[in-house]
Amino acid sequence: MRIVQKKTGTPISAPLNGRTLNAIAEYILEERPKCEDVHVFLRAYPPYTAIKSTSPLDYMIDKYCRLASVEKIDYRSFHSLRRAFGTELAMAEVPVTSISQMLGHSDMSADKAYLSFNKTQTSLCSSDFSGVPITKGVYASHFPGVRREAGKGGDQE
Repeated sequence: MRIVQKKTGTPISAPLNGRTLNAIAEYILEERPKCEDVHVFLRAYPPYTAIKSTSPLDYMIDKYCRLASVEKIDYRSFHSLRRAFGTELAMAEVPVTSISQMLGHSDMSADKAYLSFNKTQTSLCSSDFSGVPITKGVYASHFPGVRREAGKGGDQE
C-alpha cells in the first residue's frame, strides 16, 4: 500500500499481509460509498471525499472502544496509536532508521515524540561502573575502605 503523508508530502510504501488485504477488499466491495473519488478510504457521510484529518479516526477509536466496553483514556487518539506503534517497533529492536521511515518522517529527530523506552531497554544502555572506585566526593563515605579527604566532611579512616 502506498500512502502520501499530508503533513510532509512523504510517500510511504508498506507491505500488507493477506488478512489486511482481505479486510480492505471487503471494505471496497461492500462498505465503501460509491463515488468518483479515487482514494481508498473516504468519509462515511456525504460528501464522500478523502479523509483529510485525524478527527474521523479519533471518532472511530472512541466508537469502537465504547462498543468493545473498553474504557478509553482521555486525550488518547490516533496520535497515541502512532506513538504506540513506534514504541512497539523499538521494543522489537527494529532499527530507528526503519521506524523513522515507517512513521513517514524525513528527519529522525521527529521520532522522539513517538518513541518511549521502558526501563529494561534504557538499562541496557547503561555502563557498569562497579569496577570504578569512588575515592572522594559525597558518595565516598558509603563505600567501606575509602579514605575521605581531610576537611571534606569527615575524618580520614
